[in-house]
Amino acid sequence: MLQILDWHSTLVAHTKRGETNSVLNWLGQWARFAVVLSCVKLVFLAVLLLGYLYWRRHKGLYELEYGACLSILAIAYGLAVFNNYVV
Repeated sequence: MLQILDWHSTLVAHTKRGETNSVLNWLGQWARFAVVLSCVKLVFLAVLLLGYLYWRRHKGLYELEYGACLSILAIAYGLAVFNNYVV
C-alpha cells in the first residue's frame, strides 16, 4: 500500500519541487516522467510480490529477516509519502 501511495504522491507532488532521484531523472530524458516512474514502481511491486511468495513458500525459515526487511521498507516509504504529501 505504501508503494502505491508513494507512486501517487510523487506524481501529484508540488510542481515547484523536482525529483531528487538521479536515476529517475536520467531515465526521464527518454520518456515522460510519469511513464518512467510507473515502470519503476511496477518493477518494485513485482519484486515485493516475488519476495512475499518466496517467504510464504518457505514459511518459518526467514521470519526474522523478512520482518526486518519489511519493517525497514515500511518506515522508508512512510517517510517518503509523508514528505511528498506534507512538505
